[in-house]
Amino acid sequence: AAVAAVPDDAAAVIVDAATSMSDADRAALQTYLDAGGRALFLLEPGAEAFSSLLGAYGLQANDDVIVDGSALGGVLGPETATGAAYATHPVTQKLGAALTHFQRARSLSEHPGTPATTTSLVQTGADAFGALHLEPGVAPAFHDGDIQGPLTVMMAATAPSASSSPSSSSSHKKETRVVVAGDATFASNQGIHLGANRDLVVNAVLWLVERDDAIAIRPRGRGGDLLLLTPTARERIAFVLLYGLPVILLCAGLSISA
Repeated sequence: AAVAAVPDDAAAVIVDAATSMSDADRAALQTYLDAGGRALFLLEPGAEAFSSLLGAYGLQANDDVIVDGSALGGVLGPETATGAAYATHPVTQKLGAALTHFQRARSLSEHPGTPATTTSLVQTGADAFGALHLEPGVAPAFHDGDIQGPLTVMMAATAPSASSSPSSSSSHKKETRVVVAGDATFASNQGIHLGANRDLVVNAVLWLVERDDAIAIRPRGRGGDLLLLTPTARERIAFVLLYGLPVILLCAGLSISA
């Protein structure tokens, strides 16, 4: 803010859940990206969408909230989108069958007509949809005009740099790299421990700064694991604990006394 520019030696810029940005900061970020800069945008529904900045690189944030109608949506809440399909891309190719979870996310789409190459990194299942209008206290349901799934939650884009920074040689221009996610919570302390969220956000930053050699699936530390159960599974476990075990113990007691 003091110099109205991104430092030339900045490896990447992370824009985290910004609700607004001044014109000076926006111009500084645009200049940095035009010179082959790298940026990770973590967006939130209803907040700043950076339409002009992202649109220049073929990316667009939709004005919706993803509702997940899958079984996991019933466990984590319908407004928690689960990433189930991944692109063949350095950021996601090692995730395999791991799941990622985005608490209250907006969907993304391609903005055509740019020289950028875009990739849909993370997509939801077909049971998800992008709700354009949600009413507090009312269960979300699909309406005409909503965006049908599968939906993209995270995208990447590369583009030839439009200009060179003052300290760089014009013959060695870097390509611009941008990653955008429709949710910021998945990368916060609140959500980073869910599924493969930590690997996803760390690998996204490593790809931005051209550290592809460090992209990996990191070993999990010892400790408790989060067990995700569907409502049906919870009901079955409760039935066994509340009714099944007492009946078995009663029968065992009667057989011994007899």
